[in-house]
Amino acid sequence: MPHAEVTRLVRLSTGVLEEYAIDSMPPYIAVSHAWADGLSNSGTAFSETIGGQALLGSINNSVNSLQELHHCWVDTFCIDQASEVDKHRQIPLMGSIFSDAVSLAVMLPYDLQFTQADVDRLGEALEPAFKMVEDHDWSSKQARRCREEPIKSLLIRALYGLSHLVKGSWATRVWTAQEFLLAKAVMWIGTDHSMIRVPDSHFSAIIALVDEHFSLGQSARLRKLKSCMLSLLLLRLNRIDRTRFITQISDRECSVPQDVIYGAMAASGVSITVTQGQTPEDIWRLWWEMAIKQQHVRWACCAIMWKTPGVPPLSRNYNCVMPPFEVRRIASDVLHFDRVEPLGPVQLKDGTVSLYGYDVGVCKIVSHLGHHHKCIKRDGLLFVYPDLTTILWSQGNFKRAFRIATALGAGTFNVRNLLLVAQVLTCNYSKALWAVTHNRQDSFSPVFRSYEQHRIYAYFTRLQGYQGHSVAEMSLEVYLATISNTIATFDVAILLPGKAPQGQLRALDFNVTYGRGEFDPKVLTILESPTISTAPITECTPEFDTLHKVGVTLPVQFFNLGMYGQHNFEGGEP
Repeated sequence: MPHAEVTRLVRLSTGVLEEYAIDSMPPYIAVSHAWADGLSNSGTAFSETIGGQALLGSINNSVNSLQELHHCWVDTFCIDQASEVDKHRQIPLMGSIFSDAVSLAVMLPYDLQFTQADVDRLGEALEPAFKMVEDHDWSSKQARRCREEPIKSLLIRALYGLSHLVKGSWATRVWTAQEFLLAKAVMWIGTDHSMIRVPDSHFSAIIALVDEHFSLGQSARLRKLKSCMLSLLLLRLNRIDRTRFITQISDRECSVPQDVIYGAMAASGVSITVTQGQTPEDIWRLWWEMAIKQQHVRWACCAIMWKTPGVPPLSRNYNCVMPPFEVRRIASDVLHFDRVEPLGPVQLKDGTVSLYGYDVGVCKIVSHLGHHHKCIKRDGLLFVYPDLTTILWSQGNFKRAFRIATALGAGTFNVRNLLLVAQVLTCNYSKALWAVTHNRQDSFSPVFRSYEQHRIYAYFTRLQGYQGHSVAEMSLEVYLATISNTIATFDVAILLPGKAPQGQLRALDFNVTYGRGEFDPKVLTILESPTISTAPITECTPEFDTLHKVGVTLPVQFFNLGMYGQHNFEGGEP
């Protein structure tokens, strides 16, 4: 049997397999395909397969350096499919195989119907729109240009072209997602021997522009592009933490259940030993533990999910720091925070995580707000109504409305703007209650007394909508609470999986930042202990063994937190 550090390549001119050490392979193309498409069946000579003919034809038709490549790697030929031993030896090599390839060739079982020249012309015409996304310039003038001709028609045309690339099985598989993410460069090849390249920044910008500016939010084409490609593109562009890939493919398909982790771990940057006979739950636990040991502390700071009502019974008991396997993606994505830089060494021992954090203050629950108003349409889509939600939470009470606006505003609004938001929440309560009672949510539109009210409230609602869908999907309960320290007392919104805990609560800052800037809002962790005092925590003491994570806050602006001391926290048992 070959050594674990050896793989095979197909010589394109002959179809013969050649063995190479993984660190000394000649330049090659890595082939990505869905087995269900039958493009590269190993029972046939490579040059006679549909995929082989398309690859060879596209290379011969190209006018670039691809013609100088003489090898390719394709799993159906380069891995002994009859040998489980060879499969387990090759799986840990996937990271090197796909990241070292000159390019990834995505093989599609249909004609592309357009050429690279078409892609280039469209990209040149849309350059102003791409620059707007790159510069984060969503001003009214620039946005208006994207909604008008000719940009509007060009964006719709681009959307249809991109959706053509992902209409097949390739976009539904776990392994193909990892292959795409690991690749240095990507080319799409159809059965008509056409080959195109689409810059990642253009691909993601088109999805963002169409989603933002047109009433296509629920179109099947846009939904599929967003669900199967957007997170991959953001990962390729290094805009989100690489370890999050392990959960981004949880809704993709794989032939072997264990591959939902094994098929993603190389691209996630955290790898574990491949072992036969383990369940997906066991593999997830091992991956999570390895991630914590490698200082990826974000995975200990996710929202609590294991008590959430309405979720199917979980396979086993989990502790308070590890997201359950069944809901790992939702728990990870609910607050949209990215990489968490630890404030000190992180340790994992006997199911307990030890990490450094800041004591923000005592947390006291003021009121149970409830959950996000939502409904499921006939096609199974979840619709969330952030404006209805916050209006109903206000109960028509101005003081309550102002505190809710403060807690949900993430420090974005000054007092004057918060008063404007509170006015809208209070004045529209009766109208919102009528809309929900009569099942007229879709036609509800709040009333505004001034343009300024409308402008500020639109921004506030957009912020809630960004957070609300994930929170609603998890059926988390939202509570209004206060956090107090020796400097200040301020309102926050906290997310709990059910009823409020009975013990005393404390808020801690583990540097979970809502964004990547130094002064971006932070997500605080809420911990419970029946014995903890209201005095500031200044050192590690034995009482902290009983602290348990019970929830998290919605984003809180850093300047609200005042001054607080650093301490070590140990916790993790249920």
